[in-house]
Amino acid sequence: MSNTNRRILHEIAVEPVSFTDWYTFDRITSHIAPEKGVLISQFPKKSWKRSVWKSISGLRDMQKKKVEQRLMSIVFSHPRRKYEGSDWLDAAMQSDKGYPFDAILVADDKAKLLGEVAKVKLVSDIDGDYFKRFPREQIIDKKAESVVDSIHVFLLVARKVMLIDPYFNPTKDRYWRLIDEVTSWVKDGPNNVKEIIYCTSEKHGAVKGFEDCVRNKLKAHAICLRVPVIFQLWDDSSSSIKFHDRYILDVSDPGMGIKSTYGLDEYNNQQTTLDMMEKRNFKKIASYFDKDTSPFVLRSEYRFPGQCI
Repeated sequence: MSNTNRRILHEIAVEPVSFTDWYTFDRITSHIAPEKGVLISQFPKKSWKRSVWKSISGLRDMQKKKVEQRLMSIVFSHPRRKYEGSDWLDAAMQSDKGYPFDAILVADDKAKLLGEVAKVKLVSDIDGDYFKRFPREQIIDKKAESVVDSIHVFLLVARKVMLIDPYFNPTKDRYWRLIDEVTSWVKDGPNNVKEIIYCTSEKHGAVKGFEDCVRNKLKAHAICLRVPVIFQLWDDSSSSIKFHDRYILDVSDPGMGIKSTYGLDEYNNQQTTLDMMEKRNFKKIASYFDKDTSPFVLRSEYRFPGQCI
């Protein structure tokens, strides 16, 4: 179970019927974005938006249009959470037991329940200061388990995960710890990940027999792949842009990104900083590792299918 205190991206559940006017809707949703470190869970996935529309049915047409535009721009968290029961709060609390929400915001008629569960708050009590409790940056131990705890919600949302580390060395076990944790989480967790890509530098990552080395490491670590894992070796020697920093990206649309200050390998007694990226910075870095827009040259690509190696 994820430690919510370490997260850099936070998932809040909002009872859809609590949105009854544009002011309330704007007051909450204006603070929702990956770069702000907070996402709304589309819970339940199939009917959350429909319930919001029903709740705001009495608004003027201009306000409805503003709600529609905001809903189209929001990046939602919509993992494969189970919705059990007919009452929204009961279902949210049940889901929270398996994969905790960072907050559960409810309509005013649930006021009597506030004393029972600390994370349950009335939407009417939420202001801009409330969202300051959700950090988008964390200093954590340079351990794979700590990284996955911190990016827990990112992994719930992401569809195409890209790990970027120019210094990846497939012969060193410390570079495999995070791959172990991420692939295990993807295999067992309620997520939507379809593909994992690991980008490294031809200069630093390439060793003789790279493909065989990676395949043997996958076997040695008993990694069971539910989705394809692709290793790409990029060459920046002909570009003025240099391949240096480390990132964890979701390069599906609309996507999001995390910067890691001190690498993705594991080290005892060291720490690293993880930070949710601004949208424009994420888009720029993602373009560097897109075959159609990259300033680098893709020298090699090795694809391992979604199966037990």
